[in-house]
Amino acid sequence: MTMLDRIRQLPACRFGNFLGWHTMTYRDETAWYGDFQDLDKDKTLPEDYVVPELMRGGDYAGTTIERANHRAFLKLYGHLPGVHNVAGGFGMFATALSIKWLLDNPELAECILDTLEALNEYPVIDDEELSEYESELAREGWDTWARHDYCVGLKKKFGNIEVTDDDAYELFNRIATRIGIDWEADGNDMSIDVDKVVNATSVDDFCTTTTR
Repeated sequence: MTMLDRIRQLPACRFGNFLGWHTMTYRDETAWYGDFQDLDKDKTLPEDYVVPELMRGGDYAGTTIERANHRAFLKLYGHLPGVHNVAGGFGMFATALSIKWLLDNPELAECILDTLEALNEYPVIDDEELSEYESELAREGWDTWARHDYCVGLKKKFGNIEVTDDDAYELFNRIATRIGIDWEADGNDMSIDVDKVVNATSVDDFCTTTTR
C-alpha cells in the first residue's frame, strides 16, 4: 500500500482542497475552516489536505474529546510545517494536514498516521489531556454559574447566610463527593446537578465548613 493510499483510508477523516487566498506554508498560520472544499477521498491529490473528524468541533458541535484531541495532537505535532491549526465561526476548530508534506516526510508521516489510525480503536489521543481539559471546564463552570446557583440554593435552604467563595467551593466538592456525583461531560462542556448537592447539604455540613 502506498502512503497516499494509506492516507486515503484513514478512518473518520474529511478530505479537502484549500481555497484560501494564500498558501499555507508557515507552521504558525491558522487557516479558515470555510476555505476547505470537501472532496471524495478517492479523488484526493497530494496538494489536498486531511481534516480528522475526531479533532474537529465548535461551540455547537463535538464533545470534550474532540477538543482534547485537538490540543493533544497540536502538542505532539503542531510544530511541524505540514500540520495546520484551523479556526472558523462559532468557535470552530480543526486540524488540517498537508498530504504533500506527509508524502515528503515519510518518517514523521508514519508517526502521525499511527496516531490517527489508533483513534479507530480508541477515540482519545491522550487520557491525561482529556482529564486536564475537562477539569478546566469544570472549574470554569463553577466560576461562571455553579457557584452562583449553589450559593442561591443555600440561602433558600438556610436563610440569609454568608459564605466565602473558598468555603462554598470546598463545601460543594465535599458534599458532591459524599453523595457520589461529579462533573460530567455534556457535549463540549461540563455539567453537574447543583440541586442535588444543595439538597444533600445539611446545617452540620455548613457549620463545619464555616467554622474552620
